[in-house]
Amino acid sequence: MEKLIKMINDDILSLEASIKVKSKEMNTVKMNRGDIVDIASASQQHLDDTTDINRMNSRLDQLKKALKNKDLGICESCSDDINPKRMLALPTSTECITCAEHDYATSARR
Repeated sequence: MEKLIKMINDDILSLEASIKVKSKEMNTVKMNRGDIVDIASASQQHLDDTTDINRMNSRLDQLKKALKNKDLGICESCSDDINPKRMLALPTSTECITCAEHDYATSARR
């Protein structure tokens, strides 16, 4: 459990640093300089950067929400530990992979 919490906290710190860097980079781009191709390129880069920041913020929210879960890393179906790699990939996971696959297979048959 402590290892999982450390992994999540490390990921949070990394994301916060990446968001800060990306935001700073966005503030240095000049949107109204150069010819039409330069402006279009800068505009597309700004859009891509905004998308990246939104995705990172969404992940950050998921990780912070996971840390508030008192049953973090415990499968709600079988009470076994959820693999830390699964938790890091899907921090809102409430089931181990075995139970999640079983639930998916059961629902797919309906």
